[in-house]
Amino acid sequence: ATAKHVANIAKAFADDIGAARLEEFWERFRSEEPNHEVFGHDFISFKDLEFTRSPAWLTTTGPNNELPWTTIAPFLERVPHVLDDKGSFFKLDLLHIYHLGIGRDFAASSLVAILDFVYEGTVPERLVKMNADLKEYLASSRKQVHFKLLTRDILGFDSDKVFPAGHWNKAFDTPVLIEFVGWVLRRNNVILNSQRVLQIMASACDAMSRFMQNLLRSGLWLKQAVAADCGEDGLYFLACYAKLARVSFDAQKCRYNM
Repeated sequence: ATAKHVANIAKAFADDIGAARLEEFWERFRSEEPNHEVFGHDFISFKDLEFTRSPAWLTTTGPNNELPWTTIAPFLERVPHVLDDKGSFFKLDLLHIYHLGIGRDFAASSLVAILDFVYEGTVPERLVKMNADLKEYLASSRKQVHFKLLTRDILGFDSDKVFPAGHWNKAFDTPVLIEFVGWVLRRNNVILNSQRVLQIMASACDAMSRFMQNLLRSGLWLKQAVAADCGEDGLYFLACYAKLARVSFDAQKCRYNM
């Protein structure tokens, strides 16, 4: 990753998680990559926080973002593209970013949080109860996942000292598990109404559900109104994720890795 790419990733999620969390990110990154070019540039503030509709880091995107190559690929001369922003031809793989990226992190952390809030007993006993609910949900929704049971290993939850990562391999297990999170929360309405963190979690599930439904029901080209709705829901999901990360950090819990 180039310096600006790394900086953009850090700053894109920074505002809602606090200066301490952002500084922790940079400290860990510096320890892993002490000679990375990101530390040799002056356009990065390691303490300024931004998570708004118009963050300053947007000025480093598009034609203002340095290209990660020195030689333009010959095929670009034969396909339509924006001449002053050649990099825009290459698009991010949204489904993989969601299914095997932030969506999987969200699902894993949310399921671990639900173990604490909804179920009682030891962790193995809580997992048994959660798996019983998952079986009921899959039967009622006629959906499926590509693993037998939710376990510590599947959740990527070795201990409270690590962030749940989600170790399922099939991308489409992620949206099913996120819908399951919302299903569990709503059938435990009393607990949901008593815990703000669970309400944020449920709102995030709803936003991403609307996002994916609008996206997948549309044709190849999104209508402007649909694209705007998707953008709003996507931004709201990210805001919820960042808020959950901040709440977890304040509670000194490893949840919702940034």
